[in-house]
Amino acid sequence: MKKIFTLISVALATMSMNAQEKYVAIERNAETGAMTLSEEFKAVLPLNEDGTYGDVATNKDSRGSVVVMKTASVTVEAVGGSTPADVPDVPGDNTMTHVDINADGTVNSWNDIKWQQKNQGDINWPWIQGTGNPAAAIEAEVVMTDDMPATYIDADGVEHTKYRPKYTFYNPDGSLGVPEMGLYYKFTATTAGTIKIGTWVNKGYRKTYVVDAATALPVAYLAEGYINGQNHKILPEGATDSVSVKKYLTTAEIDSIHKANCTDATTGEDTKPYVIGAGNQPFFGYITFEMEAGKTYYVFCESTQLGFNGWEFTPAPAAGPEIPANAIYFWESPDGTPVEKGGKIEYMNGDGERLNYSNAGYHTICLNGKKGNMNDAPAANSGYMLLTLDEALQAGDFIDITAYRNKNADDKNATIQFYFENGAEWADTKSFVNICADENDEDYDNDGATPNTHTWEITAAEAGSKTIKLTRNSASTNLFITKFIITRGASGIQNVEVATPANNAIYNLSGQKVDANFKGIIIVNGKKFFNK
Repeated sequence: MKKIFTLISVALATMSMNAQEKYVAIERNAETGAMTLSEEFKAVLPLNEDGTYGDVATNKDSRGSVVVMKTASVTVEAVGGSTPADVPDVPGDNTMTHVDINADGTVNSWNDIKWQQKNQGDINWPWIQGTGNPAAAIEAEVVMTDDMPATYIDADGVEHTKYRPKYTFYNPDGSLGVPEMGLYYKFTATTAGTIKIGTWVNKGYRKTYVVDAATALPVAYLAEGYINGQNHKILPEGATDSVSVKKYLTTAEIDSIHKANCTDATTGEDTKPYVIGAGNQPFFGYITFEMEAGKTYYVFCESTQLGFNGWEFTPAPAAGPEIPANAIYFWESPDGTPVEKGGKIEYMNGDGERLNYSNAGYHTICLNGKKGNMNDAPAANSGYMLLTLDEALQAGDFIDITAYRNKNADDKNATIQFYFENGAEWADTKSFVNICADENDEDYDNDGATPNTHTWEITAAEAGSKTIKLTRNSASTNLFITKFIITRGASGIQNVEVATPANNAIYNLSGQKVDANFKGIIIVNGKKFFNK
């Protein structure tokens, strides 16, 4: 697991460098207790005379009360619903009531849709709590009392059977679809990344789901935060006696609590999948999962209401360039940030800066010097590139260079002069594409519009060198290098892998995402391992 943990750490470190987006739905002043709502929630709630906001939603439509929230990359729809109202068994007598639902499942009257402001005081953890049970459908079932249907009397004295709602809740196999009513949240991102959602989950073994809207299948997530009753002692500043307070639990600690309380002793199976911790106490904390660009995810609790206080979103790092698996040196700068492996290239003795040089939409190694001027005083014509390798060249290594010219004239050539550390020289004559096009000519030199690649093989004469100087041999125009690769064993254009951030996400057998400290059977990249 050391290797896996290292890969995860690297991926997270890379992710943390990306611009984080944050949305706060509700805040609480720890000193005054005053609640502050986001503008989106304020807009759907009544304003009281004292400046506070009520909890009955003012924006009801066929879906319920929909609150739309956005950051740069993420759009969230909070959909609040309702439950069928209770009405008196006997008109005018509220001592006995029944649910106002008919045998065919139609509801005659509904309770108010609410967005309630809640808080756990000892940790100052506020949240919005909507109403309604997240379900795919609602039906009616007979209320039974002493094995007999319960009844009520209407205003005309006629006896009727009592019914109560029967909900069709989400099934993790996706067969029942996603919620169509009640309280749920829809998260959509325009770019891939990791989202961390602030939540409250009630006790009672409530299942918390993140569901892919397209497949209706659950998505693995991490949980971290507070669980009621999970305390530790601290010594407050200036105090002489320690006090017991809620402990902020890591993902590994929460998963350990779950495993200890929700594992069948005989079979080893998880008896309460998708329950955070043991499920017997409320949870105040974050759930984190990976989002794909353009996908929508439902977040909700089965048969109950999920509390919500906002999110943090970290866009995923952009996919890296293609790097040959056998590369001993690599340079490319597709977006202006150079990716370099196995050495360092530098612009020497020149005028200005020609490394990572922007031209025609490319970021390049620009050769603008001349071989006859390399020993002159610093100037444009005397500039050259110095490549210092981490390991010496060997016979049979390959150099692949992708480059272009950009000159609005025919037959203005630029080729490469190579000087190796051991004294070997290549006065090369291989020509690169002239990509220039203007109002006078769509394709100067009639050779295409994209950079091309040439390959050279290292011989015994160049072997042993750790430095190479590059300038121009033919020098009637500049040469712009977009990719520079040295490979061992085969040319880099034949053996390529995509340098994307490693996934290596770790899941338990319940499909929940865990970290590298988890003990037991884990799944990494579709394979099972036993982590001691």
